[in-house]
Parts: sequence; C-alpha cells; structure tokens
Amino acid sequence: MKQFSPEKVLINKDNSQWKIQNSRDKRENESKEYKENLDIAYKKASGMLDDERIKSSKFKGLYGKEIIKQDDDYVEERQRNFRKNDTPEQIEMHKYAIVFEAIIHDQIDMNGWLGEHAKAKKASWYDDLKHGIDEIVEFDQTKTSSTSHLALGVDITFSTGIFKKMEDIKTRIDSGDIGVIKYLLTKTYRGEMRDVPRVVVGADMKNLNEIIKLWVDNKKKKLAQHRVKFMVLSQIMVQLNDFAEYAEKTGKHEIADSFFRVLKIVENVWDEESKKYPDGNFDFDEDRVYIAIKSYCDDLNK
Repeated sequence: MKQFSPEKVLINKDNSQWKIQNSRDKRENESKEYKENLDIAYKKASGMLDDERIKSSKFKGLYGKEIIKQDDDYVEERQRNFRKNDTPEQIEMHKYAIVFEAIIHDQIDMNGWLGEHAKAKKASWYDDLKHGIDEIVEFDQTKTSSTSHLALGVDITFSTGIFKKMEDIKTRIDSGDIGVIKYLLTKTYRGEMRDVPRVVVGADMKNLNEIIKLWVDNKKKKLAQHRVKFMVLSQIMVQLNDFAEYAEKTGKHEIADSFFRVLKIVENVWDEESKKYPDGNFDFDEDRVYIAIKSYCDDLNK
C-alpha cells in the first residue's frame, strides 16, 4: 500500500493553483490586447466608413429635398434611440461591429475577398437602418453577361440576432419583394435598385479578434488568404442557393432568378479562390456564426 504523502498533496495543490492563475493571467493579457487592438482598429474603421459611406445629400436632384430630409430624420431618430440605451457592453459591441464592417469592406475592395470583379460600396445610413444592408457588393460583368451590373446586399454580424436577420430575408421572399437599395451610387448609376438579393455574413469573436489584429498590423498577405475570407464566401453561396430554392419552391420565380444570377458569379469566384487556400480544409464548423447560418439554411427547405 502506498503511503500517504502530505507534501505531495501540497505540491499538487500548488501546481493546480499555479495553472489556474497562469490561465487567468493569460486570459487577462489576451483581453487587454484585444481591447487595445479594437481601439486602434475602431479609429481607423470609423474614418474609412465615414469617407466611403454613400451620402443621401448626393441624391437631392433625384429625390428632392423633402424626401431626403424625411429619410435623414428617420436615421437621426434611430441613432438617437441607440445612443439613449447604450451600455458599456453595447458600446464595445458597436465598436466591434464598425470594425468588422470596415474589414469586410476593405478586404473586398483591396484584397479581392469576393473576386477581382467585385466592388464594395458602404451603404447609406438609411439603407443600413431601414433595409438591413451594411454593404453593397457590385459585380461588374460587362465581359461575360448581358446584365452589366449585379448587386448583392450584405448584412454583417458577429454575435446575436443571426436567425432574426435571416428570417427577415425569408419574410421578404414570402411577400414577393426582397427589398430595395434606395441610395445606390456607382460610376455609371445613381438611384434606386429593386429586387437586390441579401445575405448575412459573419464570424465569431475568436476569428474576429484574429483578423482585427492582422488588420491593425497591416498583414495584407495573411488577410488575403485568411480562413474568414473563405468562410464568408461559403456563407454567401449556401444562402444564395438555399434562398433561391426556397423562392422557387414558393412560386417566387423572379426572385429565385435574382439569387441564382448572383450565385453563379460567387461560385466562379469560389472555384478560382479556393485553389489558393493553404491546406484545402474548408471545415468552418468551429465558428459559431457559421454554424448558425448553416443551421438555418439546412432547415429552410425541409
């Protein structure tokens, strides 16, 4: 029989306490680093999005001052309500949301996340708050299609409300009107665009903090082939396909066609870009946002 050793028990207890403290210290250091990166990224992101955002003032000659003022008042009221109810946690989440939107915008434009023919447009505040569109992706297809320009509305998220956002897309399909971008401004077009397919894209906090650090450190090559890029492409494809099938099944054939047209473009981008992925492992099931999006789509056409 082994003899009881009080010294050994004390040593094991000390080791266990050391591991707990070491783990706690590591989490605190990571949390501090995440906050520092977030603050740096937020300053960069805010300036970028303010510059890039489509301004309603550029449409006064098209819609008239009265309509523009009504839309601007709607935006101000919504923003006032947000500010009134903000808690410290909500303020931090708002910063993360702004930074994530800026990274997606920047990587589409500067790093080809959605292919060389995609151009990102930061949606107006009105289209953001009224129609749930953070980003407008314009695909230039002048060389390959009779439809020279196709657009995709993108709602960007990283936390809660994913099912609600996707249920809103389904509800719009059911109504026969998938939505409108009121303020669309490109080199060749200014005005309203109707029947624009919309999708939700996102990443959880682990992946988000990772790409924030790369963005702050200006690691363009690592961002160009980061798994979040391929995860976003995968999210877009599965939604375009499943919402198109749902629209087809419910007799909304024109809506289904609008989803399918953009799907063909994104599939071509995937075929080209997926060859560049370092290890070819497209299993994104560790990301909770990806799981939520895929789960909703899996259930959509059952």
